[in-house]
Amino acid sequence: MQTEQSSREPISIEINTLLEVMQELHQKVEKLERNGGYQGWMTIKQAASLVGISRDALAQRIVSEQYPEHVVWRQKSKGCSIMINLHELNKIF
Repeated sequence: MQTEQSSREPISIEINTLLEVMQELHQKVEKLERNGGYQGWMTIKQAASLVGISRDALAQRIVSEQYPEHVVWRQKSKGCSIMINLHELNKIF
């Protein structure tokens, strides 16, 4: 009886691992569905809503230099709109 139980444990662990992977994949698919699969440059407001934070929170992270300019965000000149590279931002989140 003990050998039967110990042989079931690895199967249980494998199933739990597979369930975790499936959940992660499901979350990624949901993210892609929300933004139509688009992963390029977009406004700060669009990007913030897709990653689940406010526009102000994302702007604050940019101001505090948490994200590299011209990789995650860019701005043509002062006063112009800030654009976010969603693909790079998703690597951080």
